[in-house]
Amino acid sequence: MLATLTGVITGEVYTFSSACEIFGVSAGRPRKLRSSVSKPAIESLLRDVTGELELLNRLKQEIDRHPVDVEPERCYSSATLAKADFSAMGVKPPERFNIPDNISGIASQAFFAGRAECTIRRTTLPVTYVDFHAQFPAVSKLIDCREILCAKSLDFLDFTATARELVIRATLHDCFHPAFWRKLRWYALVEPHEDVVPMRARFSQRENGDPTLAWNYLTSKQPFWITGPDAIAAKLISGKPLKVLKAIAVVPRGIQSELVPIELLSKVEVDPLRDDLAVKLVELRSMVKAKSPKLAGGLKVAANGAAFGILCQMDVKDLDLPSRLRVFSGEMIYTTPPSKVWEQPAEFCCPVIASLVTGGSHLLCAMLERVVRDFLAQFQFSFDIKSFTSTFFHSARHRFFISLVHFSTFSSMFTN
Repeated sequence: MLATLTGVITGEVYTFSSACEIFGVSAGRPRKLRSSVSKPAIESLLRDVTGELELLNRLKQEIDRHPVDVEPERCYSSATLAKADFSAMGVKPPERFNIPDNISGIASQAFFAGRAECTIRRTTLPVTYVDFHAQFPAVSKLIDCREILCAKSLDFLDFTATARELVIRATLHDCFHPAFWRKLRWYALVEPHEDVVPMRARFSQRENGDPTLAWNYLTSKQPFWITGPDAIAAKLISGKPLKVLKAIAVVPRGIQSELVPIELLSKVEVDPLRDDLAVKLVELRSMVKAKSPKLAGGLKVAANGAAFGILCQMDVKDLDLPSRLRVFSGEMIYTTPPSKVWEQPAEFCCPVIASLVTGGSHLLCAMLERVVRDFLAQFQFSFDIKSFTSTFFHSARHRFFISLVHFSTFSSMFTN
């Protein structure tokens, strides 16, 4: 449990000795195997037990600084703190929305997580490194996922005509206006024709390789669902609007009645009526990073959990008997062969929100790629969805500096 609680607070796994050092417990020392029982061995074991108790109490003190009504043994990761913060604010789990299975299936089909890509390999080139600061919390703020999560109810309305118009008219310039992002809370059934869209396929040369994600030029007569942000990203990269067959908008209605503000570490107030928890956790991380970098690591994980992680959490469960499972995936509904396990949605699981956040992160990457392309630079990019490395081949120095000016806009658009 000590290792788990240390991970909850710091976001990383440490040895007993390292954890003692981080939290100022003097008893920490490397463990030794004892070949015989002796007085020195017993005294050493007593020091270890004392150190474990002191470390446990120190970790409990850190946990108690959060508005957490959870026993320490039930804290499994920094995301547990995010769940506890939502509960402390009176935010009810998304299951209260009673989202229809077919809508959850649409959102799940549109869920594409991390993007990793490298277009130039094994070649030494000069690079400019660009990192999105707190990308998932930033996207959550831009799309205003707080309004969805704190709503009294959700409606899912036909959005086809408006989605088609947005895809046709959207420009890179529009994407730099935060207000534009609130217009992207929708899903589109698309039929791509030489469009860059997220896709799952077996790219490995291994016969039994698992499907992986890619962003390729794709032509498909079989339509599938993507998020509004992904549809705009395709427009920026492909240079033409996707064919949208139909679209559905997520429309929050009302506000939950029992929402209350909380205070994080006696430093930052979070009011669910106006504040995004993930963004406030990022602010708190910035406050404590200089003095307590290890604690800041845990807050980073908690922020990503609040913006995205807990909203897509599925827990694998064993079934008592093999059972057929009914699957909703986009336009498809089918029954599986008998299965011994199933993925149970966790308490705050909500694909409708989670897929919009990942879609928004794809849009940010598309914006960055388009900025580089518009300045006539060939580039390499390599990112894990949050960072970007751009390689410029052109020697014209003014292009280099102009690009950096545009890159700086990515940070300012989230903080203004």
